[in-house]
Amino acid sequence: AVATLFGAGSSCQWQSRRQLQVRFGRAPTVLPGHSIALVPGKVKTSSAARLSSAGVVNVTAAANGIKPVADIGPGSRTIGRCDKLTVSVREAGGGNRPLACQWSIVSVVNTATRQTSTAAVHAAGLKTVLDARNAGDSAVSCATIALANASAITDGYTVTLEVTVTNFNGGSATTHSAIVKQGIAAPSLVAPSSVSVLRSAEQFIDVRAFAPRCSGEAELSAEARAMRFFFFDASASPMATDVPPQLLGGGSLFTSFDASADAATQSGGRLVAPPGA
Repeated sequence: AVATLFGAGSSCQWQSRRQLQVRFGRAPTVLPGHSIALVPGKVKTSSAARLSSAGVVNVTAAANGIKPVADIGPGSRTIGRCDKLTVSVREAGGGNRPLACQWSIVSVVNTATRQTSTAAVHAAGLKTVLDARNAGDSAVSCATIALANASAITDGYTVTLEVTVTNFNGGSATTHSAIVKQGIAAPSLVAPSSVSVLRSAEQFIDVRAFAPRCSGEAELSAEARAMRFFFFDASASPMATDVPPQLLGGGSLFTSFDASADAATQSGGRLVAPPGA
């Protein structure tokens, strides 16, 4: 019991008849507010003495005790919409005892418009995890928070986290970090790098773009996977930016573009050149 209270490898030594010095070992559990009592009949002036000492000492917090230091990462960091979300607390100043962490969400802001929101609306998944951590065992409250994907935060929002770390002596430290959740990622594009054109036959160039979808997400709606296609004449100098008039009609080889959204995660279409164009 003493080893648990004062830590493994602890030692006690009488400095005088009235003063006992205790040196803590590894992972002591004694805390301010605890009481330490001498075992009756054990503390004597000699082994043959009939009388023994008795006494109780109330443990109080040190007036100038150690202060914890905490950090949960850079002031701001960006995560992709399909990335894993991991938050770790780097801390010190626990005095060989577990630190207790209290987590909170300070602000939720639309990154583009700077419109404020609430955690319940645009960071509900993360709020649920933090609330459970705060209500759980304080001894593991500073453990790394790891979520399989970033869906705990709505796409396009910035969430500022705060964690307050408290040690056994009541000393505390607070740190913040902003997590910038990206919006919808850019699609991947599949198209031929070059084609051979024959004037005697209708020509096609098929273009296919794949909308991003995180693992485990439901099938995207037609609206979510719809895309606009812009075509550029790379041979022009400078490159044409009003390319639809340049490329479709007006003497252009290609006369139409038929767009479609016919698969779970993709949109695309076909550039068409009629025979003899």
